[in-house]
Amino acid sequence: MKNILIIGMGKFGEHLALKLKSLGDEVCIVDDNAEKIAALSNKITNAYVADCTNIDSLKDLGIKQYDVCVVAIGENFQSSLEITALLKELHAKKIVAKANSEIQSKFLTMAGADDIIYPEYDSAEKLAVICDSSKLFDFISISDKIGIYEIQPKKAWIGKALGDLDIRNKFHINIVAIKIDEDVDIPSADYVFTGQEHLFVIGSQSNILKLTK
Repeated sequence: MKNILIIGMGKFGEHLALKLKSLGDEVCIVDDNAEKIAALSNKITNAYVADCTNIDSLKDLGIKQYDVCVVAIGENFQSSLEITALLKELHAKKIVAKANSEIQSKFLTMAGADDIIYPEYDSAEKLAVICDSSKLFDFISISDKIGIYEIQPKKAWIGKALGDLDIRNKFHINIVAIKIDEDVDIPSADYVFTGQEHLFVIGSQSNILKLTK
Protein backbone atom coordinates (compact mmCIF):
# COMPACT_ATOMS: atom_id res chain seq x y z
CA MET A 1 0.00 0.00 0.00
CA LYS A 2 1.27 3.45 -0.94
CA ASN A 3 0.38 6.96 0.16
CA ILE A 4 -0.38 9.01 -2.95
CA LEU A 5 -1.20 12.68 -3.46
CA ILE A 6 -3.10 13.70 -6.61
CA ILE A 7 -3.33 17.38 -7.48
CA GLY A 8 -5.98 18.25 -10.06
CA MET A 9 -9.39 16.61 -10.25
CA GLY A 10 -10.12 16.63 -13.95
CA LYS A 11 -11.34 13.39 -15.51
CA PHE A 12 -7.86 11.89 -15.49
CA GLY A 13 -7.13 12.81 -11.88
CA GLU A 14 -10.53 11.56 -10.72
CA HIS A 15 -10.23 8.19 -12.48
CA LEU A 16 -6.69 7.75 -11.22
CA ALA A 17 -7.72 8.50 -7.63
CA LEU A 18 -10.65 6.08 -7.67
CA LYS A 19 -8.59 3.31 -9.26
CA LEU A 20 -5.76 3.71 -6.75
CA LYS A 21 -8.27 3.61 -3.91
CA SER A 22 -9.78 0.39 -5.29
CA LEU A 23 -6.26 -1.10 -5.28
CA GLY A 24 -5.98 -0.37 -1.56
CA ASP A 25 -3.71 2.67 -1.65
CA GLU A 26 -4.10 5.69 0.62
CA VAL A 27 -5.15 8.56 -1.63
CA CYS A 28 -5.31 12.29 -0.96
CA ILE A 29 -6.90 14.53 -3.59
CA VAL A 30 -6.58 18.29 -3.96
CA ASP A 31 -8.16 20.83 -6.29
CA ASP A 32 -8.87 24.55 -6.12
CA ASN A 33 -12.43 23.90 -7.30
CA ALA A 34 -14.66 23.35 -4.25
CA GLU A 35 -17.46 21.78 -6.30
CA LYS A 36 -15.17 19.06 -7.67
CA ILE A 37 -13.89 18.20 -4.20
CA ALA A 38 -17.41 18.17 -2.74
CA ALA A 39 -18.54 15.75 -5.44
CA LEU A 40 -15.72 13.32 -4.56
CA SER A 41 -15.57 13.72 -0.79
CA ASN A 42 -18.04 10.88 -0.23
CA LYS A 43 -15.76 8.52 -2.19
CA ILE A 44 -12.35 9.71 -1.01
CA THR A 45 -12.01 10.81 2.61
CA ASN A 46 -8.81 12.82 2.23
CA ALA A 47 -10.12 15.52 -0.11
CA TYR A 48 -9.05 19.16 0.17
CA VAL A 49 -9.73 22.47 -1.52
CA ALA A 50 -6.44 24.33 -1.93
CA ASP A 51 -4.41 26.39 -4.35
CA CYS A 52 -1.28 24.29 -4.75
CA THR A 53 0.61 27.06 -6.53
CA ASN A 54 0.89 28.46 -3.00
CA ILE A 55 3.80 26.80 -1.23
CA ASP A 56 2.13 27.17 2.17
CA SER A 57 -0.82 25.08 0.94
CA LEU A 58 1.58 22.34 -0.10
CA LYS A 59 3.41 22.51 3.22
CA ASP A 60 0.09 22.02 5.02
CA LEU A 61 -0.38 18.74 3.10
CA GLY A 62 2.89 17.33 4.47
CA ILE A 63 4.48 16.51 1.12
CA LYS A 64 7.23 14.27 2.51
CA GLN A 65 4.68 11.72 3.78
CA TYR A 66 3.60 10.78 0.23
CA ASP A 67 5.31 8.05 -1.76
CA VAL A 68 4.16 9.64 -5.02
CA CYS A 69 2.84 13.11 -5.86
CA VAL A 70 0.89 13.29 -9.12
CA VAL A 71 0.36 16.65 -10.83
CA ALA A 72 -2.71 15.81 -12.91
CA ILE A 73 -3.50 19.32 -14.14
CA GLY A 74 -4.04 19.42 -17.90
CA GLU A 75 -5.77 22.68 -18.72
CA ASN A 76 -3.38 25.10 -17.01
CA PHE A 77 0.22 24.33 -17.85
CA GLN A 78 1.64 27.27 -15.91
CA SER A 79 0.04 25.99 -12.71
CA SER A 80 1.29 22.48 -13.44
CA LEU A 81 4.81 23.78 -13.92
CA GLU A 82 4.73 25.90 -10.75
CA ILE A 83 3.35 23.06 -8.63
CA THR A 84 5.95 20.61 -9.96
CA ALA A 85 8.75 23.04 -9.07
CA LEU A 86 7.32 23.61 -5.58
CA LEU A 87 7.01 19.88 -4.95
CA LYS A 88 10.65 19.49 -5.90
CA GLU A 89 11.56 22.34 -3.55
CA LEU A 90 9.67 20.57 -0.75
CA HIS A 91 11.64 17.35 -1.42
CA ALA A 92 8.75 15.20 -2.65
CA LYS A 93 9.88 11.57 -2.91
CA LYS A 94 8.59 11.09 -6.44
CA ILE A 95 6.82 13.53 -8.78
CA VAL A 96 4.71 12.34 -11.72
CA ALA A 97 3.34 15.07 -14.00
CA LYS A 98 0.76 15.03 -16.78
CA ALA A 99 1.82 16.57 -20.10
CA ASN A 100 -0.03 17.26 -23.32
CA SER A 101 2.99 17.73 -25.58
CA GLU A 102 6.69 17.03 -25.90
CA ILE A 103 7.61 20.62 -25.07
CA GLN A 104 5.53 20.50 -21.90
CA SER A 105 7.31 17.28 -20.97
CA LYS A 106 10.71 18.94 -21.30
CA PHE A 107 9.75 21.90 -19.11
CA LEU A 108 8.13 19.66 -16.46
CA THR A 109 11.27 17.51 -16.34
CA MET A 110 13.39 20.63 -15.92
CA ALA A 111 11.07 21.74 -13.10
CA GLY A 112 11.65 18.49 -11.23
CA ALA A 113 9.23 15.83 -12.48
CA ASP A 114 10.61 12.29 -12.20
CA ASP A 115 8.12 10.78 -14.65
CA ILE A 116 5.90 12.25 -17.37
CA ILE A 117 2.60 10.76 -18.54
CA TYR A 118 0.72 11.46 -21.77
CA PRO A 119 -2.83 10.08 -21.26
CA GLU A 120 -4.28 11.38 -24.55
CA TYR A 121 -1.21 10.43 -26.59
CA ASP A 122 -0.97 6.94 -25.05
CA SER A 123 -4.68 6.26 -25.62
CA ALA A 124 -4.50 7.41 -29.24
CA GLU A 125 -1.39 5.31 -29.91
CA LYS A 126 -3.01 2.23 -28.38
CA LEU A 127 -6.23 2.69 -30.36
CA ALA A 128 -4.28 3.16 -33.59
CA VAL A 129 -2.45 -0.17 -33.11
CA ILE A 130 -5.69 -2.01 -32.27
CA CYS A 131 -7.54 -0.49 -35.25
CA ASP A 132 -4.67 -1.49 -37.53
CA SER A 133 -5.26 -5.19 -36.85
CA SER A 134 -8.47 -7.19 -37.01
CA LYS A 135 -7.15 -9.84 -34.62
CA LEU A 136 -5.64 -7.67 -31.86
CA PHE A 137 -7.90 -6.95 -28.88
CA ASP A 138 -5.67 -5.21 -26.33
CA PHE A 139 -2.07 -4.78 -25.25
CA ILE A 140 0.18 -3.53 -22.47
CA SER A 141 3.57 -2.02 -23.28
CA ILE A 142 6.43 -3.30 -21.16
CA SER A 143 9.08 -1.20 -22.91
CA ASP A 144 9.46 0.77 -26.14
CA LYS A 145 9.82 -2.49 -28.04
CA ILE A 146 8.15 -5.27 -26.04
CA GLY A 147 4.57 -5.75 -24.89
CA ILE A 148 1.94 -8.30 -23.90
CA TYR A 149 -0.81 -8.61 -26.52
CA GLU A 150 -4.24 -10.23 -26.56
CA ILE A 151 -4.81 -11.79 -29.98
CA GLN A 152 -6.79 -14.43 -31.86
CA PRO A 153 -5.03 -17.63 -32.91
CA LYS A 154 -4.21 -17.94 -36.60
CA LYS A 155 -6.64 -20.09 -38.60
CA ALA A 156 -3.76 -22.40 -39.49
CA TRP A 157 -3.26 -23.19 -35.79
CA ILE A 158 -6.82 -24.42 -35.16
CA GLY A 159 -6.97 -28.16 -34.49
CA LYS A 160 -3.21 -28.35 -33.88
CA ALA A 161 -1.25 -28.74 -30.66
CA LEU A 162 0.82 -25.85 -29.35
CA GLY A 163 3.98 -27.96 -29.13
CA ASP A 164 3.76 -28.95 -32.79
CA LEU A 165 3.62 -25.40 -34.17
CA ASP A 166 7.06 -24.10 -33.10
CA ILE A 167 5.50 -20.65 -32.62
CA ARG A 168 8.45 -19.17 -30.74
CA ASN A 169 10.95 -19.82 -33.53
CA LYS A 170 8.61 -19.11 -36.45
CA PHE A 171 6.95 -15.94 -35.15
CA HIS A 172 9.38 -14.77 -32.41
CA ILE A 173 6.65 -14.58 -29.75
CA ASN A 174 5.82 -16.54 -26.60
CA ILE A 175 2.29 -17.55 -25.58
CA VAL A 176 2.01 -16.89 -21.84
CA ALA A 177 -1.70 -17.58 -21.27
CA ILE A 178 -4.95 -18.58 -22.96
CA LYS A 179 -8.39 -17.17 -22.16
CA ILE A 180 -11.69 -18.82 -22.99
CA ASP A 181 -14.66 -16.71 -21.88
CA GLU A 182 -13.52 -15.60 -18.40
CA ASP A 183 -11.23 -18.55 -17.69
CA VAL A 184 -7.50 -17.93 -18.03
CA ASP A 185 -4.92 -20.72 -17.97
CA ILE A 186 -1.30 -21.39 -18.90
CA PRO A 187 -1.26 -23.81 -21.86
CA SER A 188 0.78 -26.99 -22.00
CA ALA A 189 2.57 -28.22 -25.12
CA ASP A 190 -0.29 -30.60 -25.93
CA TYR A 191 -2.97 -27.87 -25.84
CA VAL A 192 -5.03 -28.00 -29.07
CA PHE A 193 -6.33 -24.69 -30.45
CA THR A 194 -10.09 -24.47 -31.00
CA GLY A 195 -10.38 -20.95 -32.42
CA GLN A 196 -12.56 -19.86 -29.48
CA GLU A 197 -9.69 -18.70 -27.30
CA HIS A 198 -7.85 -15.42 -26.91
CA LEU A 199 -4.09 -15.71 -26.59
CA PHE A 200 -1.88 -13.56 -24.39
CA VAL A 201 1.50 -13.35 -26.09
CA ILE A 202 4.69 -11.47 -25.38
CA GLY A 203 6.83 -10.05 -28.15
CA SER A 204 7.74 -6.98 -30.17
CA GLN A 205 5.00 -4.83 -31.70
CA SER A 206 6.39 -5.36 -35.17
CA ASN A 207 6.26 -9.15 -34.87
CA ILE A 208 2.76 -9.06 -33.39
CA LEU A 209 1.45 -6.87 -36.21
CA LYS A 210 2.97 -9.15 -38.80
CA LEU A 211 1.18 -12.05 -37.15
CA THR A 212 -2.23 -10.38 -36.76
CA LYS A 213 -2.61 -8.48 -40.05
